Amino acid sequence: MYIIWCSYICLLLIWPMLGLMLKGWQLHWTLAFTPLAISTYTISFKLATVATIINLLLGSAIAWTFARYEIKGKKWFQMLIEMPMILPTSVIGVILADLYGKQGWVGRYLTLAYSEAGMCLAMMVVSLPLVVRTMQPMMEELEREMEEASWCLGASSLQTFIHAIWPNLAPAVWAATGLTWSRCVGEYGAIMMISSNLPYKDLATSVFIASLVEQDDEGSATLIALTMMFMCVAILLLLEFQWRIKQF
Repeated sequence: MYIIWCSYICLLLIWPMLGLMLKGWQLHWTLAFTPLAISTYTISFKLATVATIINLLLGSAIAWTFARYEIKGKKWFQMLIEMPMILPTSVIGVILADLYGKQGWVGRYLTLAYSEAGMCLAMMVVSLPLVVRTMQPMMEELEREMEEASWCLGASSLQTFIHAIWPNLAPAVWAATGLTWSRCVGEYGAIMMISSNLPYKDLATSVFIASLVEQDDEGSATLIALTMMFMCVAILLLLEFQWRIKQF
């Protein structure tokens, strides 16, 4: 079983990453740090961070509602939340572009399509299920007796949250943060459909890499993909390191 597990990991993750790295070392690294490439990194990381923060707040509230309250049509709402995990992301992008375009139902009053705001919205839609599905099981396992005991001892709602709820909920929050941010940074289909993809305006790194491949510039695409991979891994390791420190 161990051999099967290792082979599976190597085939899907390690070998592709090693192949990308070996190919990247043979190329000129300045291609990955052109003004346009740096602009795409900035846009992707900035919007992914904003979308992650908003989704953590919104997703936590939704997960708490699902975990603590019995509402009519709960299963249907859960199914609706999980729809972005089933639909192709390009379909989500088309739907958002139609809704928030200048001629859309919402876009007539609030135009978000073909802008950074629209890209952020697309990231939020595709990653929201990750927050809810990660945090809801942990919230369902929280013991209400601890909260009730805290209130009986005279603790305020804030004190109860900090000392009784947060220590048990923190691992799920950190996991949701890493998953959501990674999903937002790597999004391609929805972003390509809802953004104008103009350089220095709203061109994301994932779309930029795809455009380089279409232009037969595989060298630049490889270096930018490798740089993006290193930066994402570094940020995720930093999140993990911060969580480990807070545990002690």
